[in-house]
Amino acid sequence: MTSIFINECRFIYRKRKKTDVQEHEEAVKSNELDTRITISASLTKLDVKYRELIVLKYIQGFSQEEISELLNLPIGTVKSRLYRGLLILRKIMEEGEES
Repeated sequence: MTSIFINECRFIYRKRKKTDVQEHEEAVKSNELDTRITISASLTKLDVKYRELIVLKYIQGFSQEEISELLNLPIGTVKSRLYRGLLILRKIMEEGEES
């Protein structure tokens, strides 16, 4: 009787654990989608000279040197625009969270 009870408890525990993991995975996927939508909406509010560099670097995966060659800009300009663009993007996203 005791071993049956223990086995049933283990079965219930495993079943609950699987559903908890699935729910967690679904929540993470939903959160990632919300984050991507928020970033996309914030990017549209960003000035074109910053948006273009951020998209090339972080979405399309180009290096700073490649971006410099593609856009015919000095490497220092690429670095400073990326930095400023990310700062502005962060401010835009924080303002969106407050509303």
